[in-house]
Amino acid sequence: MEIIFLSRIFQKYYIGHEIEQLAFELFRKYSDKKLSFTDCTSFALMKKLGIKRAFTFDDNFAKVGFEIVNPI
Repeated sequence: MEIIFLSRIFQKYYIGHEIEQLAFELFRKYSDKKLSFTDCTSFALMKKLGIKRAFTFDDNFAKVGFEIVNPI
């Protein structure tokens, strides 16, 4: 399967103090789910941006309430 990404549809975000703090809160809140801090950083940014669905193979997104869009 070939996937082509067009740069104009992506936006780069830098993680600042606010997102980092929210990520730590999520990391503590979901400690029973054994999530990585990187996952929690993604979740924090998604929550901040109002993103509810993820195009991913990673089922950790569903564990915290995001809808997974199956990429297959």
